[in-house]
Amino acid sequence: LVARSLGPEEFGVWSFGSMLVNVFAFTDFGLKSSLTYHIARGRDSREEVVSSFNAVFWSYSAIALAVLAVTVGLASSFSCQFLNVPAHLERETAYVLVNAAGTVIAVTVFSGLHALGVVSLIGNFMVFVAFYLRIRLHYPFVRVRFQSISFAALRRLLKFGGGVFVASMVIALREPFLKILVSHRYGLPAVADFEVVLRLYSQ
Repeated sequence: LVARSLGPEEFGVWSFGSMLVNVFAFTDFGLKSSLTYHIARGRDSREEVVSSFNAVFWSYSAIALAVLAVTVGLASSFSCQFLNVPAHLERETAYVLVNAAGTVIAVTVFSGLHALGVVSLIGNFMVFVAFYLRIRLHYPFVRVRFQSISFAALRRLLKFGGGVFVASMVIALREPFLKILVSHRYGLPAVADFEVVLRLYSQ
């Protein structure tokens, strides 16, 4: 549905959005998986739960903001030079890289790349609210406090998360490298073909 609605070139641009998702997936340094492990292990200790939660929350917030800032700053030049996107699709590509996502409903109602990004933001906000409500239910004593940052907790979390980080990075980098190679050698319509084949293969 997305491919038919956007056409080969714009669908090729849209497919680059998953690259940014992969970047976010491996720039957490395994902290999210480590947090799950350590909270499950130390759930009876409020101090350990609070220190682990705040260590991950503030570290991941800083990482996410840094990745977003770099993406916003470099998206236009990156899209033309590195991804081999034509100049007339430069703005759309920059937008896709900053708001990487899309849904069937968006394409059905508003046929365009910008609608995909807006729906992605709404979807992520809903996930955030669900996560917040679950934390309030199971760990009502956890509060986001800057003074609760514990570097000892962060070191403990990173020690476990290191292996997860390496594995995530290896998996996440395959798709971006292949898409860049296809784009440079065959152009955006071939990237669209690659995306379709990749999704079918993944299923």
